[in-house]
Amino acid sequence: MRDPANAVLSLVRGGPVWRLQQRLGLLGNDGLPTWSGAATVALFCWLPMAVLASLDSRNWDLAYTHGFFTDLEAYARFLVAPFILMITDRATDQRLTRLLVAFEDAGIVSKDIHGDYFQRVARADQRTSSITAEVLMLSAALVLAVLATYLVLHGDIERWNSAVAGLGGPLSPAGWWKTLVAGPLYYLLTIRWLWRLVVWTLLMKDVAALPLRLVATHPDKAGGLGFLTVFPAMFVPLIFSMSMVFATSELQIILVQGGQVVDLEYAVFGWLILVLATFVGPLGLFTPRLLRLKETAIVEYGAMAASTNRMAEKRLLDEFAAGQPVDKDIIAMMSDISAGLETIRSLKPIPVDMFSLVPVVVSALLPLLAVAAVKFPVLSMLWTLLTSVI
Repeated sequence: MRDPANAVLSLVRGGPVWRLQQRLGLLGNDGLPTWSGAATVALFCWLPMAVLASLDSRNWDLAYTHGFFTDLEAYARFLVAPFILMITDRATDQRLTRLLVAFEDAGIVSKDIHGDYFQRVARADQRTSSITAEVLMLSAALVLAVLATYLVLHGDIERWNSAVAGLGGPLSPAGWWKTLVAGPLYYLLTIRWLWRLVVWTLLMKDVAALPLRLVATHPDKAGGLGFLTVFPAMFVPLIFSMSMVFATSELQIILVQGGQVVDLEYAVFGWLILVLATFVGPLGLFTPRLLRLKETAIVEYGAMAASTNRMAEKRLLDEFAAGQPVDKDIIAMMSDISAGLETIRSLKPIPVDMFSLVPVVVSALLPLLAVAAVKFPVLSMLWTLLTSVI
């Protein structure tokens, strides 16, 4: 039986930011963000900035290509992304907990190492709730927001968050809101999830170091760790959000500012590699264990199969020579041994499959298709191909 004190484990609940959200009524009774709470945070980021931007006449000038209301990245980064980042808490928390519980339910964590396992999980929970970690994350968010503003102010192009004529200061009112509120909040929400991924990776490293009871002949072809294959797909909203911010910044350059995106193909390839490394990489920590399991099992199971099959073959041949009917149970046993050996040989080095990777790849690339469609005449090419075939 599972230790009741450790029955509910969360990498989302806890910490100063979580408690602040709770006091502001952004969380439900389960301690996770509600849809209305996520919408409130998104509007808090974007709406005051939009109101302040509407007071700036530059943003109503259709000839001004760097206005707030034509800034696609501003919508993605400060309206859509905060909503998705908040909802990702709800979408992943219970599923992550189920994965942690599955280690025990599947018998991979035996009773004699329960204490060590729960100690590692509790350590991960403490890391995500750490006051020190969240202070550092907030500091990093502020630095990134200020740095982004610094790059705008020292760029060659005047933007909507630059100073307004007649008003003192280096920034417009909307620019101040972006620098002091919207920017830090967006970066904080993003960094918090990146930190949780770091914590999860450290946890998987700790768990992989335990004497786990893996089964080489398990039908999931992952030693019994096949339940982890759902891990990457949990973060589809987060991946889509990050990809959307990147894509809209590129679209802004092409559609509104009339610029060109250089080496888009390399950027897309690099982004996809980064996404896979971030969200599949933690599962690779089990690779050494699975490779050792496969090597050991091939040797031991092969020796057992050779000995068993040798005796079975002798018995079958003796029965055949004596004119007795073939023992179907022996044939079935030999078939089972052969199937078990084939399962061992097809053991995967990483507990993941293509089915779970498809939504990850799609969510990473889908926003970028819009950029590709603008840079390259994709629709025209498809139409030409279609008409040539017809």
